[in-house]
Amino acid sequence: MKEKVLLDTNMMIYLLDDHILDEKISKLTKILYDSDKYIIAIHPKTFEEARKIKDQNRKDIFISKLEVYKIIHQKQRRSLTNVLDAKMKMTS
Repeated sequence: MKEKVLLDTNMMIYLLDDHILDEKISKLTKILYDSDKYIIAIHPKTFEEARKIKDQNRKDIFISKLEVYKIIHQKQRRSLTNVLDAKMKMTS
C-alpha cells in the first residue's frame, strides 16, 4: 500500500497556478508522481479554500485540477505523543 503525502492548500495553489515552478519543487513533485511508494493526496478543506477564489474561471480551473488527487478522509488521528504515551504505559 502506498504512503499518502498530504499537500496543503498553499502547495496545491503553487503547483497548479499559471507560473513557472521552482526547479526543486518541480523535481520533488515529479519524484512523488512517479513513485511506487507514495501517492499525493489533499485534504477535503482544500476544496473549501478553492471555492473562496473570487474569479469564477480561475476557481473552476483550479477545482477541476484538484479533482485529480486522492482526498484524505481522516478518521480520528492519534497524535504521536498519545501513541508514545500508550506504549510507555504498556512497558511499565
